[in-house]
Amino acid sequence: MKPEDFDDNPQNISLFNEIISNTDTCAVHVRRGDLSVPIQSYGEPPEIHYFLSAIRIIFELNNNTRFYFFSDDTNWVKNNIFPKLNNNTNYTLLTQNTENNGYMDLYLISRCKHVIASQGSFGLFAYVLSKMNGNVILPSTLPESKLELYKQYLTKLIII
Repeated sequence: MKPEDFDDNPQNISLFNEIISNTDTCAVHVRRGDLSVPIQSYGEPPEIHYFLSAIRIIFELNNNTRFYFFSDDTNWVKNNIFPKLNNNTNYTLLTQNTENNGYMDLYLISRCKHVIASQGSFGLFAYVLSKMNGNVILPSTLPESKLELYKQYLTKLIII
């Protein structure tokens, strides 16, 4: 299935083609909004160092990895993560999708080889839908019960 089968946004079609043409891609899902504060069932929100450490881990696997950032708070990503990235880091911030077509973000994330997820389930579900056989990185600030469950089912799980 291709994005043009269910979405006519040329940006999504172009990004889809870019993602599938690269062998080493990583989606970074930065969930803020309602999860930017601690919530018992989701744990503490990941700090900037979590995302930077996760990016470093993926970058060490292949320094040609292209990172695609998906977020409900793109200004936070621009102001807090981008200034701290290594100059050699190739990245794109996706801004074309809204909550009305967030399914396209889910689809695009699922086409990336690796996924760095926040404490929400969106990035994790995209990884589960993926057939790319890459790694998924989750924050250690998730509740222990969730981490234990994920450890049972995700064979390429990295917790930091």
